[in-house]
Amino acid sequence: MKEGGEGEEKPEGSEEVKKEEEEPLIEESKKDEAEEEETEETRPNEEDKKLEQEMCCCCVCQCQDDITRPHSCCGCFPIKCGLITIGIIYLLTTVGLFTEVFYCLLNEYIHWWYVPVSLLCLVPLIVGCTFFIRFFTKDQESTRTKIIAAMILGICSFSLLAIWNLCYFQWLYKYDIVYAGADVVGYTLQTKKAFMAWSLFIAIALDFTWAYFLCVATTYSSAHDGAPKEEDMLEVKMPEMPKLW
Repeated sequence: MKEGGEGEEKPEGSEEVKKEEEEPLIEESKKDEAEEEETEETRPNEEDKKLEQEMCCCCVCQCQDDITRPHSCCGCFPIKCGLITIGIIYLLTTVGLFTEVFYCLLNEYIHWWYVPVSLLCLVPLIVGCTFFIRFFTKDQESTRTKIIAAMILGICSFSLLAIWNLCYFQWLYKYDIVYAGADVVGYTLQTKKAFMAWSLFIAIALDFTWAYFLCVATTYSSAHDGAPKEEDMLEVKMPEMPKLW
């Protein structure tokens, strides 16, 4: 009987042992589920914080990140926001100068060949516009370096156009007074000195403005791609000489 009784008590003890072993496993699974719920709740909060940091003052344009956050344009705007604004100014300036130069064909007091030469002076500026359009389509290392070249091309165009205006109106223009305008709209009169002084002043102002834009573009490119190494800048590869035999 004892043996039989002992045999009956064993399954009861084994069930209790199983329950005791299952209880900590259930508690651990509950803890894991609670931790997963907490992480799911904290993830959107972290994403919201990142979005708030990338927001530009009053609009959700996400024009800055961890790399460009220390840098700014004009001391108050995110650098990428400033660079996009610079690109828009670049395009508008190009269209304005092209229209003004082309409009000189209607002026009876200016030679017709003044316009083609002026348009040749604006070719570097137009090429720079294509670089900016490429940057607007895709922000990558190659396009970031090209907008630096676009700024240099703009400075070259402004300087060339100012030099051409000074040379033309000083030695090639046959009137003592500069007639600006057309027959339909009417003409405004200026002396040669006044016209050349204003032309030179505008060119210098644009050159200095574009020089600052060049600094902004260089800072943005260096922040993403790093500053160019002096070794790479000074290293000049000599062309290989063809073998004669």
